[in-house]
Amino acid sequence: MEVMVIIKNGQIYNKSDVKQAFKLADGDWKMTIEPYRVRSLNQNDYYWSVVVPAVRSALKDVGYSEIKNDKQAHEFMKAMFLAERDISLDMLSKLEEKKLTTTTLSTLQFNGYVEDIIQWAAEYLGIVIPPPMKDPVMIASYDNEVNATIIE
Repeated sequence: MEVMVIIKNGQIYNKSDVKQAFKLADGDWKMTIEPYRVRSLNQNDYYWSVVVPAVRSALKDVGYSEIKNDKQAHEFMKAMFLAERDISLDMLSKLEEKKLTTTTLSTLQFNGYVEDIIQWAAEYLGIVIPPPMKDPVMIASYDNEVNATIIE
């Protein structure tokens, strides 16, 4: 179970959410509290400049012609990978679906989301999405034929 606790001026701001979340059965429980960090700018850049266009293009190649732009590809991936499904014990046949947004994912959650997409794209779309570049390496050499420095 994961619960977002919002603290303002030293007080828990969303007490009712926290109370509701911790209605636990008797037993021993371990709790971990850590700062919540929303996805980073680097994660966001990689997702929108590499992952989304690659998936959009591959979906088009396999026949999903209704996905015409990156926003539609993003919505498609959210529906596939961010849908939470809660099954009520009273009615196993009832399936409630709640769609999430990528903007509230923590850095770790966003990594998991992107990794799920990359694995799925490899398995079902037959593409390899390159990993994010940590430090680009550039090699410069002088080309006598064109009288210019070439950066690779």
